[in-house]
Amino acid sequence: PPCVDEKRKIVAGASFDGNIYILEAETGKHLASIKTDNICYTTPLIVENRLFCGSGDRHMYVVDLDKMELEKRIEFRARIYCSPRLINGHVVFGTTGGWLVELDPKTLITKANAPLPDAITNAVSASPDGKILYVPTYMNEIYAMQRMPYKPGKKKKAA
Repeated sequence: PPCVDEKRKIVAGASFDGNIYILEAETGKHLASIKTDNICYTTPLIVENRLFCGSGDRHMYVVDLDKMELEKRIEFRARIYCSPRLINGHVVFGTTGGWLVELDPKTLITKANAPLPDAITNAVSASPDGKILYVPTYMNEIYAMQRMPYKPGKKKKAA
């Protein structure tokens, strides 16, 4: 299904033809098409001025909605069929390689990841406080994972 941005009055959808389409909600006027290298099987997510959409080409696509163009293509080494969700300020999604990923929507840096024994192809959910993530896998198992606070490591001084 597409996502709707009521503020910008746009609708965005991903397609099996490998494109992410952005349209005016009221008129259906085509605003942008972002080409990927494989099918798109996710519902896009809009966070502020960015759209996030996974692709079968193993990338998360980040679209700048102010410019209506591709801002960044981030490699995750496995297909992304899991629709991204905004949970406690992070873009959370899974890969078919079994990785759960938390991406900072402002810096586009991975803030956390965790391996699971199976592909993650459906959207992740969270407890109301966001401390527990519920991750469904392709083999119909659901993992409840407690989120740990992000603590950046100390940088080592160069010798």
